[in-house]
Amino acid sequence: MKPSNKLQQTTDRAMIESFICNTKQDQRSVLAWKFVDGKKVTVKVYIRVIRLFKSEFVIKAKSSNDQQLFDDLTVGSQEINIFFPDDVVIFRTKIKSRDNYLKDITLGIPSSIALINRRKSLRYVIGDDKDVSIHFFKEKSVLFDSFQRFEKPSFDISTGGISFIVSRTEKKMFSGDDIIGNLEVEIADKRINVMAQVVNVYEINPDERNDFMYKSYKVSLKFLSLLEEDKDIIDSYILEKISLNKDVS
Repeated sequence: MKPSNKLQQTTDRAMIESFICNTKQDQRSVLAWKFVDGKKVTVKVYIRVIRLFKSEFVIKAKSSNDQQLFDDLTVGSQEINIFFPDDVVIFRTKIKSRDNYLKDITLGIPSSIALINRRKSLRYVIGDDKDVSIHFFKEKSVLFDSFQRFEKPSFDISTGGISFIVSRTEKKMFSGDDIIGNLEVEIADKRINVMAQVVNVYEINPDERNDFMYKSYKVSLKFLSLLEEDKDIIDSYILEKISLNKDVS
């Protein structure tokens, strides 16, 4: 399966400053990340100060629990990657200075940012990675109180929901507004338990974009009760899979 995830980059100065200012004003989530020993590491931060006249802003660890990781990510570094989950904006920027007393760092306002289609959550098309899967039981017959266990690789995932592919026979077991109360999402070595709702089931024909051999059906689920720590797991996974040089949707 060939992923179809698209980035849009902008150099619009007013737009870039607006994203940064609105993120601070509304106290929105911010993630800082970079590769450490070949692995992408993320930490929660917040924007403390913005100095537009100096083309810079200041970030600090979100909590004392994040401080050590924040220090590890920034000490000795010249650049860092920033992700605004609420606006699905990603950019890389220079570290201008570090205040060891206040334990914060000053970053330059970037000359460009990457926008991910202006949607509420960042969605990653899994493609051939096969490291996200779902497990759940679905009722086969109310009359006989029978269930079928599903174990499926994910087609795509975001903090808003997840989708997977089923056969024509399996499709009959899913309809809009179905509730799946025992959904387990396995992401690499982590597991998330969540309630979900079927929002769509539609046909996918084989073509060069998906490499399917025959007609299949995509079942899309919406998460109904995702915890904040589970959202962080999904966001961190997606960030681990993408960079400014790759496509995302």
